[in-house]
Amino acid sequence: MVILKTINYLMIRIQRRVQGIPKPGSIVYGKLASKLLRTLHLNVVDEILSRKTDCKRVLDLGCGTADLLTILASKSKEFFLVGLDISWSMLRVSLRNIEKHNFKEFIDLINADAHKLPLRDKSIDLIVSTGTLHHIRKPEEVFFECVRVLSNSGEAWIYEFSHDIALKEVSSSSKRLKRSRLLLKTVAALHGIPRREFIEGCIRKSLKKANVCYELKFNGIVTKLVIRTH
Repeated sequence: MVILKTINYLMIRIQRRVQGIPKPGSIVYGKLASKLLRTLHLNVVDEILSRKTDCKRVLDLGCGTADLLTILASKSKEFFLVGLDISWSMLRVSLRNIEKHNFKEFIDLINADAHKLPLRDKSIDLIVSTGTLHHIRKPEEVFFECVRVLSNSGEAWIYEFSHDIALKEVSSSSKRLKRSRLLLKTVAALHGIPRREFIEGCIRKSLKKANVCYELKFNGIVTKLVIRTH
């Protein structure tokens, strides 16, 4: 556990410093991320489709390979979809995937910094983000930006893997996400944020500093942060 905590701390520091994934990393990420995150993306898409309030304009914050957006586009053509990423290399991977699935007319891509979203106030109904928060240097600025661009009934759903959970929860997550317990724990340590940071650590402090309305939902190894406009 001490080793995992140390690895997690170092990886968060490194990834926040780098922020965007460079070209070599984007190639590896493009090959592996879809396989590792596919089940999570499918679950998120199901949540979006079952949402009762209107959410036609969807932003994927840190869209990576655009896997989530292409899944959503394949399920419904009723959405206006936008993928945003700070990394040009990742956006090139995204564009290839979008073109491969013939969804170019349904998905727009933006190269931008999440700390300063190039979007109008109240222009987005739903923001989703999977595995991006640990890259963010100043989370409070991103939380504030989310609230600014969300419509009156809008929400931001921010998902992160958390390694500091009970073995029982790891086992249930392994079955749900169809990945081994060891793989999930390793991914969460290398590419996630511990639960404790949401409850009493740096993420909680950033949420208080941003003064936003939020809710935490724990589903095994996946931590979901929901930010609302009110």
